[in-house]
Amino acid sequence: MVNKIKVKLILELHKAGMSRNTIADNRHMSRSSVTDVIRLSKEISIAFDDVKDKGEKQVYCLFYPGKHAEETVYKNPDYKYVHSELKKVGVTLKLLWEEYRDKCNKECSIPMGYTKYCNEYVEYTITNTLTNHLIHKPNYQYILPYEAEAVSGRYYAIIYLCCLCKSVSKLYFALGIAYR
Repeated sequence: MVNKIKVKLILELHKAGMSRNTIADNRHMSRSSVTDVIRLSKEISIAFDDVKDKGEKQVYCLFYPGKHAEETVYKNPDYKYVHSELKKVGVTLKLLWEEYRDKCNKECSIPMGYTKYCNEYVEYTITNTLTNHLIHKPNYQYILPYEAEAVSGRYYAIIYLCCLCKSVSKLYFALGIAYR
């Protein structure tokens, strides 16, 4: 991995009166990098006072536009479509990724891996503050009191059923719990 040159630090130390060799030795940078930054600052007439209020990344982009630019080689999926498809019954992120992968292979583009696909979908939902609305129909969720033999006291369990029982008394009977 290539480390970016700390342009702002070099400009600050050079303004403080440090020599190129001293900056390179003390900050463990190459002398050619320090020399290159100082030469570029004179060419484009940018001093430390001009960039002291800017971030390191902004200063770096002023000196080296286009260098270390973040590019992706993968075809970006349509996460809006993915989010809308996930609302359908039986659709999973894995199925949508396989569909995306097959589409990329047909178009001769490079698909991203499943992990990256999932992570970017999570980022998409966070940045757009999206949630999936789950609908709970009546008589599908029951709160049941039951007693454990080993531990005294009452505990409550939430049991989700898919249309197995229509009433609490039938549910108690199905689970073998005495209806009180």
